[in-house]
Amino acid sequence: MPVWRDMSPRSTFVDNLFAQPLPTGVQHHMVFGYRDTTVPLASQLHWAAQRQAASVRGFDDDHIAILEDPLVAQHIDAILRGR
Repeated sequence: MPVWRDMSPRSTFVDNLFAQPLPTGVQHHMVFGYRDTTVPLASQLHWAAQRQAASVRGFDDDHIAILEDPLVAQHIDAILRGR
C-alpha cells in the first residue's frame, strides 16, 4: 500500500518525526519484537527514536505475537501507571 512508503526509515515523514524534540513532559517508549521478520530490526530501532525514548524494550515476539504478549501488556501497563 502506498501509505507504507512513508514508514521507510529514509522517508521524509520519518525524518520529520525527529526534526524537533518532543514537548516538555511528553515521553515515548519503544517496544519491539526482535523476532519480527516483517519489519527489520534496524527499522524498528531507528537511532533518533532510541535517542529520544524514555525506554527501549525488546520482546521475544514476531510482528503479530507482540500484540498479544502478556509481558508486553504488563510493561505498557506499568508505564501508564508511572512505575
